[in-house]
Amino acid sequence: MEKQKVNSSFSSKVFRNGAYSAAVTVIVIAVLIVVNLLVTSLHVSWDISGRGLFTLSSETKEFLSTLEDDIDIYYLGQEGAEDETIKRMVDLFDKANSHITVTLKDPTLYPDFIKQYVDTTTTRVSANSLIVVNEKLNRSKYVSTNNMLKYTSSSTNSYGYELSGYDVEGQVASAIQYVTKTELPKIYTITGHGESAFSSTIQDYVSKQNIDSEELNLINASEIPEDAKVLILNAPVTDLNDMELELLINYLRNGGKMMIFATYTSERMPNFDALLEEYGMRVVDGMLIETNSSMTVNGISYFISPSTLDATMLEDYDASKPVALAYAVGLANDVDVRSSVTTFPLLMTSSGAFSKMDMSSATFDKSEGDLDGPFYVGMAATETYNNKITGLVVFGSPALVSGISMYGGALDFSAYSTLGNVDMFSTMLKWMIGDTTTSSLYIPAKTFTQEYLMMSSQVQNVLALATIVVIPLIFIVIGVIVFIRRRRL
Repeated sequence: MEKQKVNSSFSSKVFRNGAYSAAVTVIVIAVLIVVNLLVTSLHVSWDISGRGLFTLSSETKEFLSTLEDDIDIYYLGQEGAEDETIKRMVDLFDKANSHITVTLKDPTLYPDFIKQYVDTTTTRVSANSLIVVNEKLNRSKYVSTNNMLKYTSSSTNSYGYELSGYDVEGQVASAIQYVTKTELPKIYTITGHGESAFSSTIQDYVSKQNIDSEELNLINASEIPEDAKVLILNAPVTDLNDMELELLINYLRNGGKMMIFATYTSERMPNFDALLEEYGMRVVDGMLIETNSSMTVNGISYFISPSTLDATMLEDYDASKPVALAYAVGLANDVDVRSSVTTFPLLMTSSGAFSKMDMSSATFDKSEGDLDGPFYVGMAATETYNNKITGLVVFGSPALVSGISMYGGALDFSAYSTLGNVDMFSTMLKWMIGDTTTSSLYIPAKTFTQEYLMMSSQVQNVLALATIVVIPLIFIVIGVIVFIRRRRL
């Protein structure tokens, strides 16, 4: 009897279902173990960081797909003591193009080898650093660990700093560009007139583009250096003297290229004005206030997000990314000038913008005497003379490339990937340098810290309309349709 009960229990429906579930569970676990072993052996991984911290960007992959020179990357470090993230990212370059080879070199075992490419008397070679070499062009570049690891100040550890991100991809891509480019341009930033400095983001861009940058004080110069591809005058607050004006005009007339960032100042600068008037442009008095909230940043009337105009030199610019300017001045192209000069408006305010004349006023409301818009805030001019092409670009605010003081701190519009400040600067600089190649690549550092979303009020209004009105309305309509159909059944 007992035996019969035992036999019947094994043949019962409950047992069969339980056995089936157990068998499925065992099979699933076995499959997971096999898959895990297979993935581990094949070194397959997925980047779930959300910011591509451990994968190459599509821009880098596209750049590497055009690489034809053989590139050697020497990883300097001891075997087994490599920085995991740096090593993983460098190996991705190796896998992305068969022309790239990564080799581990221990600095303690191969000191003479390293001296072929690095001046060890002036450069301290650190562990987990790189040397990128192109033997064909006999060019090399050392990439230090400090440049690939990003640290920020911290109050949570005794060292005062903590790792906040990686810049392996950007630094290695920049080094490969350096060793493969046949010509490396040089720009000069003019000093001596209270000019603003580039933001750290723009400095990083210039460095990664392998553009050599040097300061130039015109008071001590008898001529503009011959290797100057572009001169940059960033927000002078005192005027040029007569000699400086003559130097700059002669430089431009001989096919020179120059980028100027104007800024609001109460000081009259007749020579600075004369430089712009030489190419049909002038600075409008006062400071710009934007009344169209959709063309401001975060609704602040003096944070202007101008519209991008259809200029030939902006063909490669992504107009979907708004430019942000602050404390801007207006530009006009109503100056009589020789017929060989052509001006191109680049950026423009709304027709509701005005130029505030009395900056001592306690309000930004429009007052009597203020000038009505619209105004240009970005312009370019070209002139062809004796087979030489002059290029002059003027923006109405240094905030395109410089941090601005605000509320006791600094605000850097160029640091926000949602804004187009770096792209605008990059586009105009490439146009003046004459860089028409696809090898010009800029990959910013990838950080662990949260980047706050910075967008124009127009984008904010669209998103608000979609989330508050459009999406709820869609669900209401779907609900009504479903309700009516069910009542008819």
